[in-house]
Amino acid sequence: MRYINGHQSRGKNRGASNGRYKGGAVYNKVHDRFMVNRGDGIFTCRARKVMEEHLGRKLERDEVVHHINGDKHDDRIENLVVMSNSEHSRLHGALRKAGETLAL
Repeated sequence: MRYINGHQSRGKNRGASNGRYKGGAVYNKVHDRFMVNRGDGIFTCRARKVMEEHLGRKLERDEVVHHINGDKHDDRIENLVVMSNSEHSRLHGALRKAGETLAL
C-alpha cells in the first residue's frame, strides 16, 4: 500500500471521532466477553471495569464479578455482584447440580 504525503489519518479517526467507535469495548470471541482498556493499555472484562468504577477501587485478584441474571453481556450495575473466586465456584457448582442457569 502506498501512502500519499498528507493523506495519512494520523489519529484523526481514532476513538470517539471514528464513526464505528463502540465506546472502547472489544468483543473477545474466545471468552465470549466484551473487553475494555483499563487505561494502562491492558484490557480487562467490561463487567469488572464497571464494578471497579462503581466501588471506586480496583478489585482484588481473588474477586470475581458475577452476573446475577446469567447474561454475561448484561453489564448493568444492578446485574453485577462481587464475590470471591471460591464463592463463585461454589455457586455455579450448586447451580449445575440443581440444573439451574440463573443465580441469586
